[in-house]
Amino acid sequence: MAQKWYEKASVQTAIVTGIFLILVAIISIWFNNKVQGLESDVANKNLQIQLLDSQLEPFKTIALEHFTGTEAQALSRLALHLNNLESSISDVKKYTFVASLGPNGSTNDNTGDIIITTPISIVMQDALSEDKVSHNINFKCDDASIARYKQVIGVNVNFPFSYYALAICLSEKNDSSALEYAKKAYEILKVTTTIDGHHPAHDEVLSHIESLFLSQSAKK
Repeated sequence: MAQKWYEKASVQTAIVTGIFLILVAIISIWFNNKVQGLESDVANKNLQIQLLDSQLEPFKTIALEHFTGTEAQALSRLALHLNNLESSISDVKKYTFVASLGPNGSTNDNTGDIIITTPISIVMQDALSEDKVSHNINFKCDDASIARYKQVIGVNVNFPFSYYALAICLSEKNDSSALEYAKKAYEILKVTTTIDGHHPAHDEVLSHIESLFLSQSAKK
């Protein structure tokens, strides 16, 4: 029987060689594309690094002018400083409104003549009593007033006098949670007393908490 053409060794060798060459060509094209893609990615990354480096240059100058250590250490210290500044600014924004309020939740034009009602003062109005002579405001400690102080926290969680009032009233009842309310008021007042134009009652209450609640806590 005559041998079929594709059974001839020379033909099979040619077929295998052709397939091999095609595979080599495909792999070569794929590899070249991969290399070109990687080279493009590296070029883009280098461009981004150069851009970031140029943007960092002013910060490097500031960091080295104000902080000691290597460039990396100075930049790290500058970043920490900026983070602290951002936190302080955030606190000022957060507490500016309550810093202007007195214990009754109202504010004025710094002369005491114009009283501005707020949602807080509406809730607080029946929970406070005012001395007609000294104009000092006292916190009532009956159950209804205590409920109002807690209600105010729901109205504005950053109003320090609601926590202070609860600390006063609960301490009279020998309730151990009084100290926690005092500490919360203290945390807020430590910020509000640093804000320009804050109500003077913030300083008074901060001092009172330090001398009465925190000093007693430290002794225990």
